[in-house]
Amino acid sequence: MLVPTLPRQAQNEIRVHTDQAKTPVFHRIVQSCPPGACTNCAGIRLVYVSFVKAGPFQYPPNTHQPVVYVKADGSEGGGPGGWFIVETRGYDCPVCQGENGRVHAAAA
Repeated sequence: MLVPTLPRQAQNEIRVHTDQAKTPVFHRIVQSCPPGACTNCAGIRLVYVSFVKAGPFQYPPNTHQPVVYVKADGSEGGGPGGWFIVETRGYDCPVCQGENGRVHAAAA
């Protein structure tokens, strides 16, 4: 598993979010990488960050906003943890796409 290198814009937005909102940010972890693909983004050309809007909740909140379950160790999936309302943003991979600053809206 690999925590991807993030572009400067993502790093700046994370800093602002954690300073102002006082809520965590989750990085999307690269589980595995196909042969020959960028090892930072697994060849999808984007890296993702989920900005927490609310949570944790014991059960999935009844909301029309995207939610994600995060375990206590910070990884996604089953196990002890909680549900969070998130806003997920995709950024061009700084390794294979360069630092052009494009941000892409993404579903959780």
